[in-house]
Amino acid sequence: MARWIIYWVVVATAGVFAFKVFQRDSLQTLVTPGALTKAHAQYEKKCDACHAPFSKETQNNLCVECHKTIGEEMKNSLGLHGRLAAVKEGKCTRCHTDHRGRDFDIVGLVKEGFTHQFTDFTLAGAHTRPGIGCDACHAPGKKFREAPVDCFSCHQKDDAHQGKLGAQCSQCHNETSWQKTYFDHRQTRFPLKGKHEQLACDACHADRTYKNAPVECAGCHLINDIHDSPLDEKCSRCHVEDDWKKVSFDHNKETKFVLEGAHTQTACDACHTGFSFKGNKPGAQCIDCHQGDDIHKGRYATRCDQCHVLASWKEVRFDHARDTKFQLKGAHSQVKCEACHQEAASGIKLETSCASCHQGDDIHKGELGAQCSQCHNENGWGERIVFDHDLTKFPLIGLHAVTSCDECHLSPTFKDVRTDCLSCHRDDDEHRGTLGSGCGQCHNPNGWRLWEFDHDNQTKFKLEGAHAGLKCQECHTRPMDGQVVKQKSDCLECHAKDDAHQGRFGVQCALCHFADSFKRIKEFHNVPETKNCFSCHEQDDVHDGHFGRQCGQCHTVESFKKIIMSN
Repeated sequence: MARWIIYWVVVATAGVFAFKVFQRDSLQTLVTPGALTKAHAQYEKKCDACHAPFSKETQNNLCVECHKTIGEEMKNSLGLHGRLAAVKEGKCTRCHTDHRGRDFDIVGLVKEGFTHQFTDFTLAGAHTRPGIGCDACHAPGKKFREAPVDCFSCHQKDDAHQGKLGAQCSQCHNETSWQKTYFDHRQTRFPLKGKHEQLACDACHADRTYKNAPVECAGCHLINDIHDSPLDEKCSRCHVEDDWKKVSFDHNKETKFVLEGAHTQTACDACHTGFSFKGNKPGAQCIDCHQGDDIHKGRYATRCDQCHVLASWKEVRFDHARDTKFQLKGAHSQVKCEACHQEAASGIKLETSCASCHQGDDIHKGELGAQCSQCHNENGWGERIVFDHDLTKFPLIGLHAVTSCDECHLSPTFKDVRTDCLSCHRDDDEHRGTLGSGCGQCHNPNGWRLWEFDHDNQTKFKLEGAHAGLKCQECHTRPMDGQVVKQKSDCLECHAKDDAHQGRFGVQCALCHFADSFKRIKEFHNVPETKNCFSCHEQDDVHDGHFGRQCGQCHTVESFKKIIMSN
């Protein structure tokens, strides 16, 4: 009994449940707004496949459960549904509504004006050209999201590499132009530097295979190798990537011959003939390369660097003042080496005396010795001749100091010239030798006519009265030899013709006569020295000396004939 009761309860319950379902589906079918689109036609009697009672959010989830690909895009922020926030956070029915018939376009995509930037493939460069339509990339019958986003899928026919470089075309090509590449060669074993950056790809990759291209210089530049080097030679030791002809070989570090001065600008083959750097090495001595430049022809051995400098072969650094005992000054500094060094320098030392080189220029014929520098200087053999005449017996003063040498030295022997004035000034001697040869006693070197002689102090005969205005030759009339003037100072030496006494009163004319005029007579008898009358009037004594010599006891000074008679 109990078993039957349970049975009917179960049957009743199942019936009620089946009725409810039938009632619901029938009701939903009765109230449907219209036929579903062709893609959803299979769900037309399964409303709960898309609709959730009283919950639009649950209904959105039902869409995603069916459209799993779109759900993944929304979850990962990919594609149109994952990138547009309004779509990602909104309701599916906002854009996609159904129940509008079998032919209704539920997608609702408007191609014109569609913004491709909200997809996984932003259109840029050549992809934006007006002539390119959607169907150029989106194949008919396939969903838009199914269009490939890799270059190779569309540009396989443009691949000149025949797939050997893979499908990552964007590593080299860009969207602006398929022909323009920008491959980052730095990511390879051979980063492009210098001139390599400007080369076209096929300059090195002739077959456009790119892989396994040689990275050694000889792989491309074997034809440029003028050194005939082995294939494993590292060209980069010398050549640089900026220019094959530009060499960066560090001669200073790599060899024992440091390049300095002009050597740094010298071409390699100037020393390394034929650009051969191995085996036949050039010598390290200057003469090994500069033998043709040796104008000395071996006179100075092989040590060219003692004189020449690396900056220029023509520039000489030999310091004659420092390295020898003979300083080069004046004209000597401009003289070529071989002018003095005419033979091989080894073992031969030149004399430093002037005569050793200038013997042929010596117009004095050796009579003045070998010390030419006493007169001549190094600026020029005949220029500004200087001789200290003060060191001789005849110092030059006055006009003599500015007189040219040949005014006195008529021959180049010099030593044969006399030092007395008349030897040069005989024609200027107005005294015609009457005052001897000591012209310097009166005349001075500043001018022959500038003379001064103090007759009162320099002689024992003062010039007074009429003597003061006399010319020298009026008293000095006889020629004399020597510098000492020998002239008598008594009056009769000049006035013998004026002596009316004919010598009776001796030679002391000044006792009676004045110096200003011979005709003017002194009061002779008043002169103390004349008290001895007899000294003058001995011939007038008629007494024959019987009354002694004191004539003044009887005679007066006014007249010898007037007699004074005394007691």
